[in-house]
Amino acid sequence: MSQDALNFIHEINTQNDCLKIKVRIVRIWKQSFSLDMILMDEKGKKIQGTIKAKLIHNFERFLAEGSIVVLSNFGVAENSGNYCIINHPCKLNFYHTTTVKKIEVFDGPVYGFGFVKFHDINNKKIGDEFAIDVIGGVVSCGNMDVYDRNGKEGKMINFEMQDLEGKVVNCTLWDNFAQELSTFVNANKNDGCVIIIIQFARVRLWKGVPTIQNGLFGSKLFINDNLKDIIDFKKSPGDRGSILSALETQGLNRSPLLPHGFALELPSPGHNPKRVSPGEILIDLNSSDTTC
Repeated sequence: MSQDALNFIHEINTQNDCLKIKVRIVRIWKQSFSLDMILMDEKGKKIQGTIKAKLIHNFERFLAEGSIVVLSNFGVAENSGNYCIINHPCKLNFYHTTTVKKIEVFDGPVYGFGFVKFHDINNKKIGDEFAIDVIGGVVSCGNMDVYDRNGKEGKMINFEMQDLEGKVVNCTLWDNFAQELSTFVNANKNDGCVIIIIQFARVRLWKGVPTIQNGLFGSKLFINDNLKDIIDFKKSPGDRGSILSALETQGLNRSPLLPHGFALELPSPGHNPKRVSPGEILIDLNSSDTTC
């Protein structure tokens, strides 16, 4: 296939749907009424795609997270509604006539992270209209709280992350994400720094303070993964020293920040909030072999 025959995501608009794009499926998830995905081209630009429930069986076998496909004969609509993840004016709709061709070659990023500065989050320069990517070292973490949410088990964990500029941001993970972080922390208490990437996170306000959370859909969590961004973060001269300094100056006991049930993603009417127990520090400052 000629590269000249392909279009890029920045060319997509509601006036032009006669396009053919090569994309990597960065995220994919199923809801009762649709199959949704985040698509990324070789330039790292992203767009949301949706398949209505009645058409899922036509395409599902061709679509997997991480796979590369060429799409054509799709529809283009305005990216509106209550849950927009990608900051693009349009989204793609799959039709009966949409074609999907799996290929192997993709000259672009794997995840296409676009990290936001914690300074901008804390200064409310980042809104909650779209999802964001963040990377940071965990400087304090509360115990995971398990609670009843309208007859179903809910999980949450509060923690703080610090970036390489020394800025600290409040974070809350819910349900499976909370369990994943809690399990990792408990299994790796003596392994040094914990570096986290949350892709497609949301920013919410709690008592006027911005807080990073996983979204109801689309978010992806990386904890000390063997990714270049995490490796580079660990190697940075600003990482280990600034994170240890934050712990030394802010004290060894950090209190959690949010009651459970807080978040537009996880409403819990009738739930009686309570505070989780004091946080556990992930880095032992008294250890001579603490490494990052």
